[in-house]
Amino acid sequence: MEQKAMLRKDSLSLWHVVAQGLISNGPLSAAAVALTVAASYALGATPLAYTLGISLVLLWINTPYQFSKYFASAAGVHYYVHKSMGAGAGYLAGLSYAAYYTALLPANALFISVLINTVLSQFGYSLPYYAWIPIFLLYLLPPALMNYLGIRPSLNYGIVTAFVEIITLIMVSVLIIDKAGPANTLAVFNYKLAAGGLSGFAVGMLVAGFGMSGTTATVYLGAEAKAPHTTIKKGLLVSTLLIVFLYILVSYAMTIGWGYNDMSSFASSGAPLFVELYKYAGVWPELIIAALTVNSLIGLVTASIIVSSRLFMTFGNQGLLPKGLSKVDKAHGTPGMAILFTTIVGVITGIALGLAWGVISAYFFFILLATIAEFTGHAIGNIGLSFFSWRNHIKNFLMYYLLPIASLITVVFGVFYTFYPVSYPTVYAPVAMAIILVAGYIEYALISRKGGKSQLSQGIEELSSEVK
Repeated sequence: MEQKAMLRKDSLSLWHVVAQGLISNGPLSAAAVALTVAASYALGATPLAYTLGISLVLLWINTPYQFSKYFASAAGVHYYVHKSMGAGAGYLAGLSYAAYYTALLPANALFISVLINTVLSQFGYSLPYYAWIPIFLLYLLPPALMNYLGIRPSLNYGIVTAFVEIITLIMVSVLIIDKAGPANTLAVFNYKLAAGGLSGFAVGMLVAGFGMSGTTATVYLGAEAKAPHTTIKKGLLVSTLLIVFLYILVSYAMTIGWGYNDMSSFASSGAPLFVELYKYAGVWPELIIAALTVNSLIGLVTASIIVSSRLFMTFGNQGLLPKGLSKVDKAHGTPGMAILFTTIVGVITGIALGLAWGVISAYFFFILLATIAEFTGHAIGNIGLSFFSWRNHIKNFLMYYLLPIASLITVVFGVFYTFYPVSYPTVYAPVAMAIILVAGYIEYALISRKGGKSQLSQGIEELSSEVK
């Protein structure tokens, strides 16, 4: 009987894992755009929001960090919760993260056309409206192909592009700080500069913390990393510390460069990094950074496909989705059908909603869907860690009970400030997430009732390992 092809065990080094954590944050693209969300609340106190946001980042990574001491899996948090709370809860956690990372594909593919138009508008040009469709496709296909050809080539690219981004952002930040001259000040480390004072600052800090927590994508490399039970947690910690350092530096430079008393216009400018680059360095550096930002977005999609494809492969192996998704390409050691499925879902949903709602509205829907999906998956994971500790009589109250509960509270606040008050079309994202979870649970219940529990367990254990 022909042996089943599997993911390539022990094929990824610590630096491959670090690269996954870094590119899943998209440092350069986040600096170009995502910083504005935190700044819309924290305003002139944005650097302080990112500095104190470290505490929230550490809260968020505590759960996968603690779990990774015991478990390693291609299914990441799906497996962690499977082992702590059972297959049903595990599937809901897995679906949440699959929705999160899959939604990032069309979100970033839609945004790329907005970015290109933003840069071209400075030269008096604009693209025809429907040009976003070929841009969308051209943007998604290279990372999908790269993923299919092998995870090592994908993350070798990730190592290079991540450190190019880090070096670029450090150079840009130093340039802005130097050019700002006497505008440099410690006044930006005063929470009173935030919109509404302490309340606005707290929300800004919450957003900043969430924005730096994308490094949890490392835990989905558990079936392919060397010595995964040590490599994953080290990679998670190293990539997180690098991201935190970078965001603090960049947030300070951009706040000083813009003018800390004028940060309300910073938040509404769309892409303030390019505005500041044009102001302090001229058009050519701006164009170079714009090109590198496109590359950063490709890296982010590469990391997202890695995670989604391994989750869909696991679902296929468990019989929760069509069995064909579990197939691994022998030549490249990659879940080829799951990669194809992830890409097709991203393309169809992105183009359909882009045509129905317009590029900007569709982009916001996918970003909000990714947000609520991440919140949901993380909340289930936090509960799972406490269950795991209780079942295994682990007495570390701080790490296994207090911090997961505190992290869960931040999730509740995150959901509240993101989706309340209820408005349209913002409400569509949590409604879509609720439909995904309800459908998933019904499917799981039907499969379990038909006697598929052994397949659910065996299918995920084949892609995982446990410290005894």
